Amino acid sequence: MKTRFVLAGMIMAAVILAGCERPGAVKDAGDTGALRRTAENLSREQARAYLEELAAIYTQDNALINVTNIERILEEESVPLSGLVEGADDQLTVDSLDYTIRVELFNETQASPLMTAIAKAGDYAFGICGDVDRLYPEEGSTQITYPTFKAVVSRMEWSMETEEMSQMWETDIDTIDDEWNADLDDMYNNLPYALFVLSLEENDNGGGEEPSEDVETASYYLTFKAVWLKVERDGNSHEEFEMWYNHPISGLVDARWKFNGIWRNDARGVNAYFNDVNKKKKWYERPDNDLTYLFKLDDEFTRVILPFEDDWREGLMDRVHYTWNPLIGYYWIKNWDTYNAGTNMVQQNIPQMYVVHPQLLLFDQDDRFSEGAAGNLTFTNVRNRTNDGANYLNTDLATGGGLDDRIYKFGLGLW
Repeated sequence: MKTRFVLAGMIMAAVILAGCERPGAVKDAGDTGALRRTAENLSREQARAYLEELAAIYTQDNALINVTNIERILEEESVPLSGLVEGADDQLTVDSLDYTIRVELFNETQASPLMTAIAKAGDYAFGICGDVDRLYPEEGSTQITYPTFKAVVSRMEWSMETEEMSQMWETDIDTIDDEWNADLDDMYNNLPYALFVLSLEENDNGGGEEPSEDVETASYYLTFKAVWLKVERDGNSHEEFEMWYNHPISGLVDARWKFNGIWRNDARGVNAYFNDVNKKKKWYERPDNDLTYLFKLDDEFTRVILPFEDDWREGLMDRVHYTWNPLIGYYWIKNWDTYNAGTNMVQQNIPQMYVVHPQLLLFDQDDRFSEGAAGNLTFTNVRNRTNDGANYLNTDLATGGGLDDRIYKFGLGLW
């Protein structure tokens, strides 16, 4: 199946706003907030309707989409709504989970012409939509259809149109990896206006391995230098990238680090920065003198990293397929293309077992990158790959070629 994104046409007549009182996005957003006051814990359907109302409001003027805000969105990639519109309420509870409404730009190539046109009071257009990946999929669907609210400014007169967009989807996005990303690339390259997304990001609650209890003994660690995503899993909004790994206490892949632009204690117990990994075809990296320590390395316990894109409950791997074992709990086994640090080669279809949380919905909310695992991570193997820590392990330099989903750069740190 190979489907390109579709603009199904205008489903709302243009509303001419020129000469009317400026809507005042903050005021209208507050009025829309009555929906949350009557249902503080929103369902996915209510949250979808709420974001659509906000999108319609913010296409009525430049309260949100202006030169200053676009520049900040380009710089930070994802910005809380309250950081762009004074007084805006960007906190939302959906299915008992707390989120922040953030503003993102899908196609950055359209930013410069839009800013120029706004600054010169010329003609322009921009669109705003809700969080497609988190709120619109339904079980059994092969397409996601969602409205984009489009502002059209001509001769300083504002009108608002609604276009119905459609893009391919499957219960497990990983099964249509190539087609999915080709679909996104087609949309990115051909959409004739800047598309902004009101994205929901679950409020961070930390997570990851606890600091070592043996603080008096120096240990070696795998350090994070950089990552480059070759593919995406989150549609036209940004990724919520996680590295899951096996913990020495349980031996299972049941611990994770979330890369969402937050400072938190790393495996040393030291405050470290976890880059906000959002988009493909871009390096996200740490300075050489400020690397993030992921976990301890020795030759007694072999580590593996399984990458996921988090969509639902932070710190839980929400998957629809699972098996129950009274000693393990819920788990699943899938094949992964895995970089082998011992051989410096990528091995295809290596079974990996990981702990999961039974999904409430009948489709996978958390999407795996099945061609992006890294394994056989021991002290000796990482030391050999990094020349005793002098260089970085680069998975794309593997003999025979790198991973199809991403490039990692890891180091060897002593602490």
